[in-house]
Amino acid sequence: MGATPGHGRPPEPTGSRRRLLLAVVAAVVLVAIVVLALLYLPGNGPTDDATTAGTSSEPTETTGPPATPGTTGPTAAPSPTPFPDRTVDPAPLADRLGTEVVDAVDPGVPFTLEEPGWAPLDGAPDGAREAVTGTLTDGTDTVGLTAVAFDSIEEQDAHAEEVVAGLREDGATVISEGTVYSDGSGRHWAFLMPDGVSSTVVWRTDDGVVLTLTGPLRVTEVVYADMLV
Repeated sequence: MGATPGHGRPPEPTGSRRRLLLAVVAAVVLVAIVVLALLYLPGNGPTDDATTAGTSSEPTETTGPPATPGTTGPTAAPSPTPFPDRTVDPAPLADRLGTEVVDAVDPGVPFTLEEPGWAPLDGAPDGAREAVTGTLTDGTDTVGLTAVAFDSIEEQDAHAEEVVAGLREDGATVISEGTVYSDGSGRHWAFLMPDGVSSTVVWRTDDGVVLTLTGPLRVTEVVYADMLV
């Protein structure tokens, strides 16, 4: 009879069982080698920081404004406002007009306001907040000027259109028309009067004032251009 195993160390496995265990171990090692090979093949395994920097899932900082949803590329800049903002200036007309116009026809001889200065305009249009008239002279030529101030841009526009329409009806010819200020605001109309010598310039400031200048053609437009209103 063979010996019966005791309660100590288990008996050594027989040859056939050992071969089976070796085969299992070999299979496990083989699988491990295949897995490691797959992990470290180019493009499959871990890469250094330089390679992974461009594929990080973290958000990256961008420059410029974000694109509008549904569009590609930067958003277009907003379109410029068709007309400049027009707000009434409540300053008194005498303060705005001053008493002289320098660098007009002769830079050394300004046009100054004759006595009695700025006087209330007779027959001021309805709705006018203030209306004045005066005469500017350089000692040789004179330019008559009226200025009418309104409390709204709508009243300013209506009065300017009325004055221009009246000059057209009287036979005056427009020789110049356009904006006044560098921001595109204001409007002027320069007329040659039917006598072919005198002229009238209508000037809308776009802050509530309409001015009318009358005098010789060679002088009126230059005085208009040099006024600081």
